[in-house]
Amino acid sequence: SALIVKLQQSNRKTTKPTTKSIIKSKRQKTSSSKPSSFVSIHDLPLEEKIKIQEKWHSFSDSNASVETQRFQILIAARLHTQSHEKTVRQAMCKLRAFFSKDNEEQQQLDSATTTSTVYSCDVTNTNGELCTETLSNANPEVISNIIPSVLFANVKSRQIIQAAKDVRSRFHGRVPETQHGLNSIMGIGPRLADLLSYVNRYSAFTEDLKEESNSY
Repeated sequence: SALIVKLQQSNRKTTKPTTKSIIKSKRQKTSSSKPSSFVSIHDLPLEEKIKIQEKWHSFSDSNASVETQRFQILIAARLHTQSHEKTVRQAMCKLRAFFSKDNEEQQQLDSATTTSTVYSCDVTNTNGELCTETLSNANPEVISNIIPSVLFANVKSRQIIQAAKDVRSRFHGRVPETQHGLNSIMGIGPRLADLLSYVNRYSAFTEDLKEESNSY
């Protein structure tokens, strides 16, 4: 009888987990790994959302078309990960200057609500503008040499070029507005997707923010 008990105990230890138990375990790990400090931008007060949105819009060229501005904000968001705001502003200035048809952006940057510091740009330009078409055809090494101060410039250069290709081929040149669509773009994770789904939605460029209802 003692032998039977030992065999039963041994069987319990070696029993393979069922599909149901595996799924339950995965769900528990997923829920526990979710940062408890993360707050969706959609849950913030309207005034705070407006300030955040104005900051992100200042990373783009306000004279460009809405879709080009939206793409530039997408690129700025990717570059901003683990990099300081000042560094990203300099990088965006240099990228726009490199792709611009003239050299005006080599002497100026977007005027931001978050900083009064002026940075200088000094790069050789080509014909075009910083948009999905021009960036998708760019050389990653050239781009990384333009923005060397950005952390992981080599990796991010490849990612933003691939992001440009994704937007062109999969979204017909229009940056997606949904978190699901944004999250499918190279280099855009859940947090950036959450942020961009609000600040970079198309209506954010056509509506008066202060008249907007707190429905997001």
